[in-house]
Amino acid sequence: METTAQLQQLKPQQSVMSHVTVTESDAEFAILNLDCNEGLESSVTKILVAIEEMFCSYFEDLKKELELQKMAALTLNQLTQRYRINTKVDTSCTCPQIYEIESDDAIINKYYIYYQVIACSNNNQGWVIHNMRPYVLLFRRECAKLNLNEDSPFIMGDAFHKPIKFFIDLVEELFAYFYSGHVQFDCAAHMLDPLDLNSIEYYQKLLEPNEDFANYFKYNMSFCKCLRMPRRCPAHEYPQVKEDFNATFVNQAKKKRCARRCEKMAEAESNLLDRKKSIVRLQRPSEMSGISTGQELDQDNERELKRISRHQRRSERSIISITKEDYHTPLPDNRHELTVKDSVIRWSVNPQIL
Repeated sequence: METTAQLQQLKPQQSVMSHVTVTESDAEFAILNLDCNEGLESSVTKILVAIEEMFCSYFEDLKKELELQKMAALTLNQLTQRYRINTKVDTSCTCPQIYEIESDDAIINKYYIYYQVIACSNNNQGWVIHNMRPYVLLFRRECAKLNLNEDSPFIMGDAFHKPIKFFIDLVEELFAYFYSGHVQFDCAAHMLDPLDLNSIEYYQKLLEPNEDFANYFKYNMSFCKCLRMPRRCPAHEYPQVKEDFNATFVNQAKKKRCARRCEKMAEAESNLLDRKKSIVRLQRPSEMSGISTGQELDQDNERELKRISRHQRRSERSIISITKEDYHTPLPDNRHELTVKDSVIRWSVNPQIL
């Protein structure tokens, strides 16, 4: 009985331990699986973003290369017509320009130069596509590891991202389009002949831009803009300052000018001090001789009074001499009977009468 009771007590503990161990193992497996999935998704995303950037740069370079090939193909078309006329293969000329008469070898040399422009452009495109191919193969290999039936935002897509299956097919289609276009241009360039006008006309048709593909590429080729590195600001090019050989002489002239100004300012200050000292010296003797100045003023007043009295006496003498000659009668006592002349004479004799 005791053994059975002990066994019954141990059974729940064993079940709990087993449940705990199973839960921990499941959790570890889930965590490992989660880390593995996150690592795979991040690697796929990084490769996809790198491929998108390579495709975008190749597409921009391709448009520039096609513009260059257009100009070269137009010149090749004209050279082909001129060569056919010189060789009397075709007497009809569709280009209205008038050219100088040239030999067949000169035309062939020019044709070869412009043909090399097209050939080098196609070779550059081939090198770029050859460098993109390993990234496409790596993206294909990593995407093969994904479980496309899994219900996750990365696989099924969300409000901001399309399903990963869409981008898998898009990368394959774009690479196939770029590669087939390069092969088509390369093969058509090898078929060019100075005597074959149709070959260059066919090549010119291939160079015409495909607007439908450009719109499709710009609209679909964007997985997530937040995963891309922000563009760096263009480096500011500071203007290079050229060394001025006269700078040393200019600096010396400025220093001399400043020295002259300082000297003038010092002279002005010294002159001002001298003036102040002279004013002080002039003021001191006047203060000491304050008593003597009063005496000098009294003497001046006396001199002025004497001068006025002398002038008055002279005028009186002249008037008296005139009256003695004209009037011998005494002056009347009645003031009302005095004339103007008499009043003047009387006033001159005694001014206090009035």
